[in-house]
Amino acid sequence: MLEAVLGEPIRELTVLKSEIPGEQHDRKKVILDIHVRFNDGSLADIEMQRQTRKPKQYIFARVTYYLSRTHSNQLDYGDDYGQLRPTALILWLVEPLLPARNRLHLAFTFNEHWDGTPFNDHLNIHVIQLSKLSQLREPYHPADNDRLRLWARFFMATEDAQFDQLAAEDPIMAVAVKTLDELSQDPQIAHLARVRREEERFYQMSLDASRSEGLSEGLSEGLSEGLLEGERKGRSEGLLMGKRELLLEQLEQRFGPLTPATQARIDATASEPLSTWAHRVLTANSLEEVLASP
Repeated sequence: MLEAVLGEPIRELTVLKSEIPGEQHDRKKVILDIHVRFNDGSLADIEMQRQTRKPKQYIFARVTYYLSRTHSNQLDYGDDYGQLRPTALILWLVEPLLPARNRLHLAFTFNEHWDGTPFNDHLNIHVIQLSKLSQLREPYHPADNDRLRLWARFFMATEDAQFDQLAAEDPIMAVAVKTLDELSQDPQIAHLARVRREEERFYQMSLDASRSEGLSEGLSEGLSEGLLEGERKGRSEGLLMGKRELLLEQLEQRFGPLTPATQARIDATASEPLSTWAHRVLTANSLEEVLASP
């Protein structure tokens, strides 16, 4: 799978410890799905995410943070910078990160702004938009190579017939399907998967409760100082953010994935237009109608 994404043969790799020490939110540890070091010393983090309720800007920020941290953690204080090796972050998503890009595989590198001259090969981000698989048309873009499309079909498969077809087409797929069957029947792995899902759910519930509590406290404190002060503090401590997140979810449910420009517009909008747009979502026939000026 890594060879299909990176486009080069891999002779050897080591799977590193996934847990990041010292970062816990209640019971939830921050876990990288797969963290590997190749035989030449370069690194790769592989994340897989089915869907997200967060704005796309959150995904961009998180990916940048993980990539930069993994790269910088190669060195201890005083080490020679020449020891740094290239680092890649590979993000498999079902929902597209950039819906307007009708490609399965998007690759981002560290280049000069105007002519694309590479600065170096140390920082690389690969995003695989699995939902784009059904939209691909021949001739395929070189990034969407045959091997990558096989893996995309594997991760999107839901029925036994689909897995059987993949196993019949390619020996590597046969190994992947066999390994998936073995993992699925391992009671210890099934238990770990359930525990992780539950902890993620509890963590999200805790965040939602904290946000609600903070909003309530902000409104109460504000009201005690007067109606205008209460309105200002309530908005500053979560009301405006809550309105934006709710509107983003409503718009995506009605009209599909939003462009970065639309998300940025909503993130920069004050409270009153947000309320107007939220009411329009119920009756509007298009995104443009929702966001039209009065």
